[in-house]
Amino acid sequence: MSEAKFLQLLARGADASAFDEQVRIAVAAGADPEHLAELEEFQRLALRIRAELDRHERRESELAVLFETAQDLTRISDVDRLLRAVVRRARRILVTDVAYIALIDRERRDTYMRVTDGMASSPIRTTRLPIGVGLGGLVAQDGIPYATSNFWEDPRFSHTEEVDHAVRSEQIVAIVGVPLSVESDVVGVLYAADRRPREYQPEDIALLSSLAALSAIALDAAKALEDARRAAAELADSHAVADERARTLESIAEAHRRLTETVLEGGGVAEIAAAIAGILDGEVVVLDADGVTLWSSRPDAPVLTPGSTDESCIDDEGRVWSAATVAARGVPLVRVLVDRGELDATEQGVLERGATSLALVLIHGRLALDEEARSREELVVDLLAGVPMDRMAVRRRSDRAGLVWGRSNIVLVVRSRDEERKRIRESAARWAPPGSVVAEYLQSILVVVEGDDAGAAARALAGHLRGAAMSIAVGGAGPVEAMSDLRSFYDEANRCAELLVALGREDGAELADLGLFGVLGVPEAADRAVEFVGRALAPLLAYDRAHDGHLVETLSAYFAAERSRAKAAAELHVHVNTVGARLARVASLLGEDWSEGTRLLGLRMALELRSLLDGEPPR
Repeated sequence: MSEAKFLQLLARGADASAFDEQVRIAVAAGADPEHLAELEEFQRLALRIRAELDRHERRESELAVLFETAQDLTRISDVDRLLRAVVRRARRILVTDVAYIALIDRERRDTYMRVTDGMASSPIRTTRLPIGVGLGGLVAQDGIPYATSNFWEDPRFSHTEEVDHAVRSEQIVAIVGVPLSVESDVVGVLYAADRRPREYQPEDIALLSSLAALSAIALDAAKALEDARRAAAELADSHAVADERARTLESIAEAHRRLTETVLEGGGVAEIAAAIAGILDGEVVVLDADGVTLWSSRPDAPVLTPGSTDESCIDDEGRVWSAATVAARGVPLVRVLVDRGELDATEQGVLERGATSLALVLIHGRLALDEEARSREELVVDLLAGVPMDRMAVRRRSDRAGLVWGRSNIVLVVRSRDEERKRIRESAARWAPPGSVVAEYLQSILVVVEGDDAGAAARALAGHLRGAAMSIAVGGAGPVEAMSDLRSFYDEANRCAELLVALGREDGAELADLGLFGVLGVPEAADRAVEFVGRALAPLLAYDRAHDGHLVETLSAYFAAERSRAKAAAELHVHVNTVGARLARVASLLGEDWSEGTRLLGLRMALELRSLLDGEPPR
């Protein structure tokens, strides 16, 4: 019944102490050790399930907050009300003590508080923060997020007496701030803060940045409205101009509403791009950060070259296309082009808001892919570590992570210098096809990719990493067709990588590529081989270095030609008498019995081992 109790606790969302209580009750009741061990295993699995459910619940809650805020953009016309909703949601979803938004005053070169949530004192509400001072001042100055687990001990931030007094009066310790950017212009800072030390995670910063992007849209809309009112006041004698401006804003607002509805209904890149094409009544092309076409309203995407301005292009028919680009931290996220050379204010506004909607969808899609990749990595590491899981649990986790078993997979292990491991992981992730696993495991980088040739995959990855000027050895094993075989193939790939390191080879291979070393399968064999080769070939190597005599090369060709001088001469592109003279020199250095019995066998083995040590296939 205790096992069923764990399921009941999971169903009602009980905290960890409730699970501990079940074990304590069993102990008090005098349960035998075997039953207690079984209960503790149920408790551990239940807590892991609870943690996984909590993570998914938080992700769903985060997306709900973003969509809820996006909906408010179509309903709330009061900017302060919207910004207050943003800080309340930021505080709720990040579970922080306070959240607030400060805007930049360009004339005074500082920031001032606009809205707050959770503040207990007044000094921080009235403090003006110079640009470049403190955490928020750096965010406003550099236009990038900053986070600190302890503001008072972080040497990156400069302090002033007034600012320190305001922060201390609120007892704030940990702070994270992200920029509010309209196009490429930073207009303010969105903060979340805690009254205790806290390490803000990348997903916390990403969520806060998404909320900041939505807040920036509201500020942009408010600025556009203020511009319209100013224009109406200045041009009161020209009702036609004012009416046109109003119609422009109304058209942009209507287009924005349609685009927002498309996003909220689950539309992707194709649906949003099609909506933009419909509103603008033109051909539309969407490009990603690398200039790759994500969507085109034409079956054959046009070939576009840069135009006379930064935001224009010319197609192969000579037509001019206008563009709108959305960037984050100075890096382009998406670019939208329409086949019209000149856009009026309404059309340009529609194009820019369409690009913003596409950028948000791409960011959310990227976060989902990152979450799937993390799930794949955690599952593979748990399998290698021997974490107890039944077949159904593995199947469920595999399905969630998009990891398919029952087809051929290759296991690759990359050995490198410690300081290069992070770069290698990033580079390997770029090399690996979608759906692969790239993880750091036991001081090495583990890669699992679909394929059936372990040696070819190892050499391909090694070539990619060498192209990035990194010192590596890549061992491969496989194909793996059942998840139960993953550990044994990992061990084989790891031994192969260790052998390559011991042989001094920066290359990729599987054990079958390493000849005798692959059969022995231990790195210590490489050390003994180096000693053996040096001893057996020492006189010949010394002569070749001193006289450029090519004795070792000639001897290898001679044995490869089954001791035929003529065939060896043809292979070396020299006269047969030259081969004879070199073999005579070998005899003078090694003794006349060099080509007999055990002397001959040892010499041939030394030459083969030397070719393996040099990374060449043996003759």
